[in-house]
Amino acid sequence: TVIHVHHGIRGASADEDAEFVQSLAENLHIPFILKKVDVPSYAAGRGLSTEDAARILRYSSFEEEAGKLSGTVRVAVAHNENDQAETMLLHLFRGSGPRGLSGMSYISSRGGITVIRPLLSVSRAEIEEYLKCLHQGYRTDETNLDSRYTRNFIRNDLLPLLESRFGEGLSSRLAFTAGLIQELTGDMERLSEDEISKRITEDDHLTKLDIKGFDELPASVRSRVIFSLLEKNYPGGEGLTGAHIKALEKLCLSAEGGGQVTLPGGIVAERAGYTIAVQDRNASVSSAGTGLCDTVIPLDIPEDGSEHSFRVEGLGLVHIRVGVSSPVACMVTLRYDKILNGMCIRTRRDGDTLCISRDGTRNKNLNSLFTDRKIPRSLRDSMPVLAERDGSRVLWIPALKRADREYNAEGTDKRRVTVWIT
Repeated sequence: TVIHVHHGIRGASADEDAEFVQSLAENLHIPFILKKVDVPSYAAGRGLSTEDAARILRYSSFEEEAGKLSGTVRVAVAHNENDQAETMLLHLFRGSGPRGLSGMSYISSRGGITVIRPLLSVSRAEIEEYLKCLHQGYRTDETNLDSRYTRNFIRNDLLPLLESRFGEGLSSRLAFTAGLIQELTGDMERLSEDEISKRITEDDHLTKLDIKGFDELPASVRSRVIFSLLEKNYPGGEGLTGAHIKALEKLCLSAEGGGQVTLPGGIVAERAGYTIAVQDRNASVSSAGTGLCDTVIPLDIPEDGSEHSFRVEGLGLVHIRVGVSSPVACMVTLRYDKILNGMCIRTRRDGDTLCISRDGTRNKNLNSLFTDRKIPRSLRDSMPVLAERDGSRVLWIPALKRADREYNAEGTDKRRVTVWIT
């Protein structure tokens, strides 16, 4: 099956392209599908460039039609060696890492389809010469000559200039280098896949990343995990730059418990505690959520020397022990005599405060604490807190690493209850 996507950009010229492809497919007795999309409207509505919007809609059309076919489906596209060189330079100038500099793969997954590129090692000149031998005509998109578009500028102006200095065949050498980088990044990809499978989940139109222990990962793995977090909204990294990846990495590693990064197209990545949530491009969801909602989870105080552990969705594995424990990043020690009736985990309530002075005289509203730590408003109602068993008083906010000073056992000789999260 041949599928042709009409982008709704070039008027009569684009209509003629579609007619040419349909005629060729019919002459070769191959089924033909024409898809029409409105790239200008899509780009304007999402703050995307025309190039990125066209690519997104084109592959969405491929995925939609592939889903209607039975059996194993492959989508073959005509990217060639020159396209590979252009892609490598484009990613270089955008500040991409090794994955971007490796260019395109012969086989890749994109959304719900498998894309193959059988001409990736063949130059544009070789393809045109082959068509000439077959006496087969072809169409040229006149906008490819418009160097106002970044890729066209690289193709029409930059590469010829570079070849005049570094010699002919530069595109082949750049494509070869992209292939070498692709081989070198293969090992990193395999290391990253394990972290991706453990840390990234999808639900309720959100893609979430668990960032507990994220600072312990190699920088290259962190970048790959972040890229995977964003890939649903930006297939192949379209529209993303190294600056976006770095900004999100900084948010993940920040000591603050919240914040957000605005991405291309107006998509926002928000942090709530140990979760980064990215809303799907076409969804409307206001909160990253923790799975708690309005649930109150009671916590019993264990016997001396014993330990209780249980999992709370969106928070992790919660451990409780009477006495001390080896220090971990997310831990609090509370006075045993203050919590004899037990504790609970819940979300915030109107009027919640936290004592911030050792003498117990200064309390601060949780909303003010969240504001100080730049927690997005849309996430505040879903953040878990540790409170007294009856829920009346907040003892600890794990995401902010802030505990009620009156209840905190640090620096005292009082009997302790240690709570920590892994």
